[in-house]
Amino acid sequence: MGLAVLAASVHGRVKLVVSVKGTDGKLRPKAKLGVAVQDVATCAVAVSFNYFGGAENKWTEPKVIFDFDRRVPAGPYQIDFTAAECAAHLVNGGKGIEDESELIEKAKNLEGSRGIPDREAAALKCRFRLYQKTSRGGGAEDDSEWIRVGNDMKPLSMEHSQKDEGESGDDNMVAIESAVLEISLSSVGIITTKLITNGETIVQATKSARNSKLLRWGTII
Repeated sequence: MGLAVLAASVHGRVKLVVSVKGTDGKLRPKAKLGVAVQDVATCAVAVSFNYFGGAENKWTEPKVIFDFDRRVPAGPYQIDFTAAECAAHLVNGGKGIEDESELIEKAKNLEGSRGIPDREAAALKCRFRLYQKTSRGGGAEDDSEWIRVGNDMKPLSMEHSQKDEGESGDDNMVAIESAVLEISLSSVGIITTKLITNGETIVQATKSARNSKLLRWGTII
């Protein structure tokens, strides 16, 4: 029945008559399709985080960001990454901190110059993974059908040819203070990601914050 109505609508057999105001201000009848077609997702997309260098037993449970039958195109879905929060997860152990208020409090204690070593180590260990599910089978808690998409990402690691004094890290990888990851789902199910950051390393961001604070107090005085 639904397919027959859709086919009839496409061929102009089912239509609505609406009133449209013309250039002269008068209302005139105009035919409009009786059924509107909207694309929806035929797959589900989930994300997982790891704050321990990619250890397989430390990945968080997949969190669905785009579910089945979601209108597409969808997004961008934004995820904020900060080195302080990653350090709080790393210090806490387990798979990370689930309570948001506790995470914010512990991350605040790791800000500033004293927390640079912890934040750098945590940022370089931060990993991010995308999953996709094409079958509706299995319960909501069953992640056996999740298919990994692409390689693991390092949102807080940046390749740099030269490091500033005080920065640590293997090879030419340096830790950055913060980044925003945007995830979008196209109308045909293609997942795209975009990483946004100002490129400031943790040492540079700390220096900038300190200089900004001094300038603010200097202006007040």
